[in-house]
Amino acid sequence: MPLRSTLILEMIFTSFVRKFCTITTIQLKTSLKAKLVQKMLSQNSEALNIFKQISVIPELKILETIFTSNGYELRMAGGAVRDIMCGIQPNDIDFASNATPDQMIRIMRDKDNIRLITTPSGERHGTVTARINDKHQFEITTLRIDKCTDGRHAEVVFVNDWKIDASRRDLTINSMFLDLNGILYDYFDGENDLKNKRIRFVGDTASRIREDYLRIFRYFRFHARFGSSQTHDLQTLSTIKSNCDGLQIISGERIWAEMKRILVIKNCENVIDVMFNNIQIGKHLGFKVNQRNANETQLSGDFSRDLSEFRKVLNNLMNGVNTGVMSGWEAYTLFAALIQDSDELLDVTKRLKLSNYEKECILYIIKNRETLLNEDMKALRSQLALTPKPNQNNLRKSIIECMKYCGLFSHISAISEWTIPEFPFTGHLIAGRVKKRTLIKDIINELKTFWAKTGFESTEEQLKEELERLLQSDRYKE
Repeated sequence: MPLRSTLILEMIFTSFVRKFCTITTIQLKTSLKAKLVQKMLSQNSEALNIFKQISVIPELKILETIFTSNGYELRMAGGAVRDIMCGIQPNDIDFASNATPDQMIRIMRDKDNIRLITTPSGERHGTVTARINDKHQFEITTLRIDKCTDGRHAEVVFVNDWKIDASRRDLTINSMFLDLNGILYDYFDGENDLKNKRIRFVGDTASRIREDYLRIFRYFRFHARFGSSQTHDLQTLSTIKSNCDGLQIISGERIWAEMKRILVIKNCENVIDVMFNNIQIGKHLGFKVNQRNANETQLSGDFSRDLSEFRKVLNNLMNGVNTGVMSGWEAYTLFAALIQDSDELLDVTKRLKLSNYEKECILYIIKNRETLLNEDMKALRSQLALTPKPNQNNLRKSIIECMKYCGLFSHISAISEWTIPEFPFTGHLIAGRVKKRTLIKDIINELKTFWAKTGFESTEEQLKEELERLLQSDRYKE
């Protein structure tokens, strides 16, 4: 057989194999029990009100017209639908469509009022972002299936079936679609799960987790927001626990990003308890083992956590919110309540890649949470004023976060609104008086301490007198 014919046959065979593998993958996905429920939003007055507000956005009308006039479908997807069904105004509105990225770009690229935002990675995964009238930005993603996953990334195949796309999503409450006529498309009973405060994975729990191990954190985050402490399914928790080792391949930055989103939820106490004491997730966050005997190792040990400090701090923060002192709290402030000491903080920082300031603030809280209640304002102000100027802003924020941690809300303004005084003395007044330049910094620090003890009221003349006294002392005599 001629070489050309052989090559053609090989190409045909390869194409057939690829198509067959893709079809097989899709068949496996769609074997999930899915029953489409279509219903008008008129049956949910809260959802209907939110939908009406969204549907009249002019830029949304423009987007809808472009897609429908070109024969493509466009539906709201994922979190936006979930929030609308709960009567919550969504922060972002994402869409799904049966148009491919190339088709989306073709129908929108020549529109004067639309700026397309694309990336090679986004297009590979089916996502195109359209900014309309330089006012509203919408992310549109092609219906797809995850053909190949490694627990972090996925290779996708574009499809033309809404049920197949719904089947690849993580949780039933995130698998619904809503078209712009107000019709809900619910394949996996997500609406009823929302009503019953039940958080379920779509299809097989283990399969969904192994596609992306970060879904473990997403389960707990959405449980804290939309679930009930009484509705954890024991089999689901068991499956999560048996797959937790997969978190080893997930970057610390991604894990910390999810943890932060959990820690700022008001109802996070239950899921933190389950995560640390049932799932023992601390092992994968850099926390130390609870060593009950000398032979217990980091691999086999108990990573459970006494949450008494966490509950106390969460209660303090909730009081601050409920009394109107603050609208919320920083995740790292509450996270500090889970960390025992500075050594453990180093391990956690190494695993989760905390920012320098996050580490700095948590360390300040750990070192001062037992003593801050007894500190007077003068001592805290002295601490702030005596800190090198480049570090004062971060220290001020750390003191304030520690006050929130301890529930000292009435003291916050005394630090947040205090103008740090300028030290009325410069090093050039010492130059030439001391031969060892290394002693100049020590003298300045002693002068600053003297200045702080006088309530920051000493004048330059008084500081000069103190300088003369110091230079006559044995330590600084030449």
